[in-house]
Amino acid sequence: MMIHRLFLLLVCAGGSLSAQVNIVFNYDYDVAGLFTGANEGRQAALQAAGDYVAGLIAPSTFAAITPNDTDSWIGRVRDPRDVSQEVEVGNVTIPANTIQVYVGGSVLSESYLAYGGIGAGWAPFESTPEWAATLYFRGNEPYYRYAIGSISFSSTKAWYFDDDISSVEPMGGAYDFFSTAIHELFHVLGSNLHGAPNWSALVDSEGRFIGANAMAVYGGPVPLDAEHDHWANGTQNLILGTSIVQDPLMDPYGAANERIYATALDVAALRDLGYATVAVPEPAAYAGWLGLVVLLVVVRRRIRRR
Repeated sequence: MMIHRLFLLLVCAGGSLSAQVNIVFNYDYDVAGLFTGANEGRQAALQAAGDYVAGLIAPSTFAAITPNDTDSWIGRVRDPRDVSQEVEVGNVTIPANTIQVYVGGSVLSESYLAYGGIGAGWAPFESTPEWAATLYFRGNEPYYRYAIGSISFSSTKAWYFDDDISSVEPMGGAYDFFSTAIHELFHVLGSNLHGAPNWSALVDSEGRFIGANAMAVYGGPVPLDAEHDHWANGTQNLILGTSIVQDPLMDPYGAANERIYATALDVAALRDLGYATVAVPEPAAYAGWLGLVVLLVVVRRRIRRR
C-alpha cells in the first residue's frame, strides 16, 4: 500500500524564467451552472478579475508542476460545490508562473458572498526532498507559492457581472462580482488567511499584522478581525496609485452597489508575503478608476466575504 504525506501547499519541478503571472480558472466543479451552460458568458467577468490581480504582481518565477514517472502529487482544494468538503483534483500539471483556481457556485450561508482559499497536495511518502521543496515553494523559499486554489461564489445572491472594469454602471441593488472575486483571489494568493504559513508568521500576539511593508503604509501594526483573515472592520486606505480613500479590498464585508479595488495596504501585504508587486496599475487597463467613486450606494447592505 502506498503511503502518502500531506503537503500544506504546492508545486513543481524544474526551472522557469521570470514572466507575468497568469491566473486561470477551472470550471469542472461548477455544477450549479453559475459560470457554465447558459451562463458561460460570465467567465469573462471572472477572467477580468483574475487579470486585474495578476496585473498587480510583477513578473515572477513560479516553477511549473510537471509530474512524471518519478515525481507525482494529488492536488486538493476546498470543494466549490460544498465548502464543508475537500476534493482531490488529481496529478495535475500547472504551467510555470500560473495559478489554477477551481471555481463554482454553491448555496452558502446567507451572511456570506463567497469562500476562497489556497490549495494543498498529497505526494508519495518516498518523494525526494527536492520535489517536496518545490511542492511548497515553487522556487521561492521561504515563501510559499500556491499553484492551486478554489473559490465558491454564492449561487443565491444577486450579482452584477462586469467584464469591462474601466467603467461602472448602476448595479440595481446587486453585489459587484468583480469586487468579491478579486477579494477571494487575494486569499488564493495566501493573503489575509490565517491558515497560510507566511501570513500567520506575521500576526503578532495582539492579533495585528506586522509585515514591514504593510506597517509602513498604515503607520504601524495593522489591526485584524478576530479570525485574522481580514483587516479590522473600519480600516481605511488609499486605492493603489490614487489619493482616493476607501475600505481596503481585504475588509471582511462587502456592500451591494459598491465596487472596491486593491489599496496600497492590500498590495503592501503581498510584498510582505514575498510577492514582487507593481508600483501602480497599467494606465490603459484601469483608466476608469477616478470615476469609480461616484457610484451611488442605494442599498448599503453589508455582508461577509471569506
